[in-house]
Amino acid sequence: MTMAARRPERRPRSRGVLTLAVVLAALPAAAQQGAETVPGPVLRLNVTSGVTASDNIDREREPAGTSVLSQTNLRATYDSRTRTERLTISGGVQLEFGAYADEEIADPGLRSPFLRVAYQRQTRSAQLSLDAAYSVTDVGRERVEFGDLDGDGEPEDLILDRGTRADTRLGAALVLGRDGPATYSVELDYSDKRYSDTTDPDLNDSVTLSFDQGLSLALTRTTRLLLDLDYRERDEDDAEDTFESNIAATVGLSHAWNTGLRASARFGYSIEEITRTRDGARTTERQDAPVFSLSLNQQRPNGAISASLSRQLGEQGTRTTLRFGRALELPRSSIDATLGISGGESDDELRLVGTLDYSRPTRSGALTLRLSQQVSSDEDTDILSTTANLGYRHELSRLSQVSLSLGLAATDAVDPDETDRQRTSLQVAYSRRLTEDWNVNLGLRHSTSRESGLDPIIENAVFATVSRRFDLLP
Repeated sequence: MTMAARRPERRPRSRGVLTLAVVLAALPAAAQQGAETVPGPVLRLNVTSGVTASDNIDREREPAGTSVLSQTNLRATYDSRTRTERLTISGGVQLEFGAYADEEIADPGLRSPFLRVAYQRQTRSAQLSLDAAYSVTDVGRERVEFGDLDGDGEPEDLILDRGTRADTRLGAALVLGRDGPATYSVELDYSDKRYSDTTDPDLNDSVTLSFDQGLSLALTRTTRLLLDLDYRERDEDDAEDTFESNIAATVGLSHAWNTGLRASARFGYSIEEITRTRDGARTTERQDAPVFSLSLNQQRPNGAISASLSRQLGEQGTRTTLRFGRALELPRSSIDATLGISGGESDDELRLVGTLDYSRPTRSGALTLRLSQQVSSDEDTDILSTTANLGYRHELSRLSQVSLSLGLAATDAVDPDETDRQRTSLQVAYSRRLTEDWNVNLGLRHSTSRESGLDPIIENAVFATVSRRFDLLP
């Protein structure tokens, strides 16, 4: 297999970074000061230390052999609340050393550091949220959360490679006039993704910025006028130096009946631009089209019934999606499901989309099932993303339990020339609470990663850990 050389790191451009800095600096002034303090901030330290034996710890296609590693995870969390404010700071790092398959016993090293700061202030008429996070992830060892691809995840999350990824995220949200006749909301998100020492050509540095505004005006006690303006841009350091931007403006109405039925309709226009460098020339492709979203939601005694029809504009043109949903609260379980079809301008077939979230408590544990299939797009093709997760927990006694987790995440490109990927994972674990603060965990895991045209990557591992929680405050 021919490996592409890593390109020199380039600092991505983003037209909105200066705007982000100005807004983040100005938003705290919108919140009033002097909240009454509730005694007792919490400072907690979690320590997990253990041994892992893996036959492919770095998940290579040709593994070197068995590695036995000692890993200690440190995580500290500070949480302070008042009647109107909350500040949370969390951070951690992993200390690792041991005998790697391809080398002698290595010196201790620090891996996977992270830091997050979140602030929220809420009054009767306003709410302010600020969030900042930084993390470094080992691309080869990253464990995919199987909800990623139907949330904020990207298809490249399934790529395994050497090297690391550094993520920086900043976010701000402000709501003025909550529950009033005029409500204004604004959200600003900034994401910077940098790869180091990787070789896969699909892993590229990128900067993403989104800026959304909304205004809701009460026309009557049950009807509101909705005005929205959304902007998103992405600057990627790929072979074509791709810069993508999308702006959408919509106007709509929402109405609620005393029967529990709520309806909303939005109509607007969207513009998508993609700028690339090809054959030494910088060119821009522009698409524009009407967009809309229609939705109905009927509250019932045991849950809600919903239906929606939407049309959006993306990199591959317009995509129209029809969905029906049902949420049920049953005596011994709960179900939240949606099912629909989606058709794209560049896709010859209708795609089945939907979600299922099922949970069932038992006398001695719980069963959960999550399924999702969605369609997204990038500059090359439409992508069908499928995720599934089955979890089961059985309590053996008041102090011990066994758990089972089975997961699947897959991306299927509509363009046959693009790469399809799949990740499966199975984990079985036994845990026992030794004291109120001490816990022990024993288990094994198996994972398989597949990529079209390449041999699979397989890992088997056993682990044993001991964890302790230290409450430093109060």
